[in-house]
Amino acid sequence: MKARLEALVAALRRGGVAVSTAEAMDAARAAAAVGVERTALRDALAAALVKDERERTTYVAAFDAVFPARVDAVGEGRRRRVRRSGAAGGGGSAGTSGRGGAGDSGVATAPRGAGEPRGAGERGAATGDGSADGRSADARAPAADGRERRTPSAPGSAERAGGGRGLARPTRERRLLGLPFRDMTPADVEAAAELARAIAARVAARVRRRLRPRPTGRLDFRRTIRAAVPRGGVPFERRWRGRRPGKPALVALCDLSASTATATDVFLAILAPAAAYFRRVRFFGFVDRLVEIEFAQGQVRPAAPLDLMARSDFGRVLRDLVERDAAALTADTVLLILGDARNNRRPPRADLLAAARGRVHHALWLNPEPHARWNTGDSVIASYARHVDAVVACGTLADLERALAIVAGSL
Repeated sequence: MKARLEALVAALRRGGVAVSTAEAMDAARAAAAVGVERTALRDALAAALVKDERERTTYVAAFDAVFPARVDAVGEGRRRRVRRSGAAGGGGSAGTSGRGGAGDSGVATAPRGAGEPRGAGERGAATGDGSADGRSADARAPAADGRERRTPSAPGSAERAGGGRGLARPTRERRLLGLPFRDMTPADVEAAAELARAIAARVAARVRRRLRPRPTGRLDFRRTIRAAVPRGGVPFERRWRGRRPGKPALVALCDLSASTATATDVFLAILAPAAAYFRRVRFFGFVDRLVEIEFAQGQVRPAAPLDLMARSDFGRVLRDLVERDAAALTADTVLLILGDARNNRRPPRADLLAAARGRVHHALWLNPEPHARWNTGDSVIASYARHVDAVVACGTLADLERALAIVAGSL
C-alpha cells in the first residue's frame, strides 16, 4: 500500500497537482482508516489530496491507474454500459445492431457451460451477426448470379472482433490466461472479468460433479483384490468405497497486501460461486492480523478495521487462526491459504500451520509469486511447504484454475 500511495502522489505531481508531504501523510492515515473497499478508499484519498475541483479528472485517472478496479465490479459496470447502449439504440439487442456490433458495444458473452466444447460460444459472439465462421455478413453477400460473393473485410474488423483491443478473442484469452497478475494493467483487469466468470463456472461445475452422490460410490481397489484372493485373483465381486456423509467445509485465508491484491480479487471471484456446494464457508483476510471478510458484488468487506499499510506477519495470522478461530478448523474442512509468504523477517511460526493442518481434512497453499522468487529475500514458503499437502503457483489465471482443480479433486 505504501508503494501504491507513493505512485499515486507521484502521478498527481506529474499531472500538475501540488501535493505536499503533510497531505501525503494525511492520505496514508485516511487509507489506514477506511480499509480495502475501493470506493471508500478513492473518496478518502480524494479528500486528502484534491484541493480544487478542476483537479478531480487528473486524480480519478491517476487513482484508476494505481488502484485497478476489482474484477467483478468492473464486469458489472461493463454490463450496465452495454444495457444502456442497447436501450439507446432503439430496440435492437446489443451486439446485433449492425456490422462490427460486438466490438463496438463491448458485449460480454455468457460463461461456457461445463460440457460445452472450448470456444463453442466464443466464435459466434465475436462476430456480432450470429455467424459460425467469424466472417461478417457483407463479406458473404450473394452475387448477381446467385453464388456467394466474398469480399475482403473492412479495415479494422479484426480489431472490432477482438473487443477493440487489436486481438481476436481466442488470442486475447490465451494472453490473459498466461499474463502474470503483477503485470496486469487496469485494461487487462477489465478484460479478465469475463474470463474469470467463465473459469468460475467451470470450477463450480467441477466441485458439483465431485460432490454429487453416486449410487455405487468409488471402486475400492484394495478390498476388491483382497476379495478376489480365494478365487485365484479373479475379481468376480467389486467392492465400493462409500462417500463421507455430508458436504465439506471451506476456510480460505487471503493476503490483502498490495503485492497480491489482484490475485486475491480474482481468487475470490472464482471461488465465491462454488461456495454453495460447501456445508460452511468462511473467508478471512489478512495483512499483519486475521480479519473475517465477506466478498459481495466484487468487493472485499472486512468485518473489522484492517491496516493495509502494515507489514505482513504470517506468524501472527496463524496464531489468530489456531487460537481465536480454531472452531472453524474441523475434520471435514478444506483449508486454502493464498499469500506470497513474505514475512518481513518476522518469526514464521510454521508450528502453528502444522497444528492447523492436523485439524483439517486438506490444506493447500496458493502462492501468486513466480516459482523463481520462492525462498528469496524474506520469503519463508519452504517453512510452510512441509506442513501443507501442496504448494501451488497461481501467478496467472491459468495457474489459479489448475490450483482450484486440485482443490476440487481433494474433496
